[in-house]
Amino acid sequence: MTATTNSPDPAAEHFPSQEVHDALRIAVGKLFVGVGSEEDVCAVLERLAVEARARHIRVEAMLIVFKTVWLAQTDGELRHSAARTRLLSRLVSTCIDRYYADR
Repeated sequence: MTATTNSPDPAAEHFPSQEVHDALRIAVGKLFVGVGSEEDVCAVLERLAVEARARHIRVEAMLIVFKTVWLAQTDGELRHSAARTRLLSRLVSTCIDRYYADR
């Protein structure tokens, strides 16, 4: 299910596309069970950033989507581990970097 932003902008509705949302959910899920990599997640974050820029969606909406997917994939114990917090921080930075990369 795609996230819905609280924006009056019709372009922001149903962001991201179902395809990108599913790819992000799968990449994060694989990362957590040890069969995916941080690079796999970064590749999907690039797709998310491209879609956000093309639809003139603010970076904040992109971060909300990413963090919502992230939190849905972690249980309470893992959510607060130091390693997961550092990884989340790196990936949030990646989101922001990818969003502004071509500007």
